[in-house]
Amino acid sequence: MKLYYLDLSGNFLTGSLPLFFSNFTQISNLYVGDNHFSGTIPATIWNLTNLIHLYVNSNNLTGTIPPEIGKLPASISELPSLWALSLFSNKFSGCIPMDMGKNAPQLNFVDLSKNNFSGLIPGTLCNAASLVSLDLSSNMLKGEIPRCLGDLSSSLNILDLHDNQLQSTLPSEFSKGCKLTTFNINNNHIEGSVPPALSNCEQLQILDFGKNGLSGTFPSWVVALRNLEVLVFRSNEFHGNLSVKKMEHPFPKLRIIDLSHNQFNGNLPIYLFDNFKLMVDSDPHVGVNVSHLPSEYYEASVLLIVKGKEREVKQNLYIYTSIDLSSNKFEGEIPQLIGELQSIRLLNLSHNNLTGHIPSLTNMSLLEGCL
Repeated sequence: MKLYYLDLSGNFLTGSLPLFFSNFTQISNLYVGDNHFSGTIPATIWNLTNLIHLYVNSNNLTGTIPPEIGKLPASISELPSLWALSLFSNKFSGCIPMDMGKNAPQLNFVDLSKNNFSGLIPGTLCNAASLVSLDLSSNMLKGEIPRCLGDLSSSLNILDLHDNQLQSTLPSEFSKGCKLTTFNINNNHIEGSVPPALSNCEQLQILDFGKNGLSGTFPSWVVALRNLEVLVFRSNEFHGNLSVKKMEHPFPKLRIIDLSHNQFNGNLPIYLFDNFKLMVDSDPHVGVNVSHLPSEYYEASVLLIVKGKEREVKQNLYIYTSIDLSSNKFEGEIPQLIGELQSIRLLNLSHNNLTGHIPSLTNMSLLEGCL
């Protein structure tokens, strides 16, 4: 049977993945995500040599990723056409095959997030020279971030590694012409400083380094990232003040900034609040549109603390506006112009050494939380 496209996603299908799928030798697109399939992926699936899109996400599948998937093309009868691999939101465990990405010239999209994978991130993923989006978040991966991923940034748009157990430091090199729009390592054990080479990534929209062991002073070059909309450095070991070289429009698109739970000191930065004031009159529908990838490939999100509880902001990330500078050592008065920030939904300046009067907040009609 010459079946090229099969989409069974978004139903209530149960049981194991059918063995007869392997009879569709010409199939290029197989979508069985968002069902209730269980068990393992039949080994014969990897013999479908024309597969371009394989989506088995959001099921109850278990087992390991067979080593065959990592040995493209030799061990699975050559799959040079594989473009997208989505296994997220299952119960896969074990290590990611150490040969994954090897000889995969067309591989653009890999999503293995929300599983139970452990072990190291294979350096061979860097051999996938066309890789645009890599999401390995919400697993139990250890070790370091492969240094070569910095070199791959000339093609990579999305690098999401949050909620793992990664250690060591960030890659020190990011290539000129870096195309990263999202870099998320929230909730790992990364130490050291933020590498200056990240300034090559001028298209960054989301930079989330929260809940790690990063140290040093505030990287002043960040304010010049003209596309940056989300900056999260929460719960690290940064110190010093936030004074940076004066520029006409620092953070021209910034909507969310979370620097809480560090050791920052000095006066609150007027330039920061003044720039949020400029955004009050901007089009509320112009916001995070990460690398223009359709939501089926990647959906950006960020965790914020709202009224003492973590909230994942996802669907409305493009209009959310938040300032969290709490639990630092800031001093002096709260700038009066804060009261003019009508679009702010979250403002948290608690647990600092601030003095003086609290500005009027009556114009901040969208405010959900203020501390």
